Amino acid sequence: MLWGVNPRFKWVLKQLPSSTVFLYVTKGEGVSGGLALYGIAREVIDLEEPYWPEGAWEKAFYLEVKATAPGVLENPENPTSWRLISREKLKAKGIIVLPGPQKLEEEIAQLLKQMLEIAFDCSA
Repeated sequence: MLWGVNPRFKWVLKQLPSSTVFLYVTKGEGVSGGLALYGIAREVIDLEEPYWPEGAWEKAFYLEVKATAPGVLENPENPTSWRLISREKLKAKGIIVLPGPQKLEEEIAQLLKQMLEIAFDCSA
């Protein structure tokens, strides 16, 4: 998977390769928002064409997806079919979602991985 990086977050690019990355989908039309997937960041690349609808981001990275919430891989173009791990479920586990990239403690990262893996297993 290719994922763009907003130019405001240059510090992220320096730390990306081999880092574990969690993607949280924000609330939108037909989507309540929630944890969508995690994976391992691979190569950071320069983009030759605009990537994101809200401006031409110059950098992106390849993400090796390890686990997703149900529906994400099955219907990547239809976020309304995704069964994301909600902000409420995360908050109940003591996990606060902040806007933009953030560093996570290893304990929180392990908990998020487990939540995604359990959600995926329960959907099978």
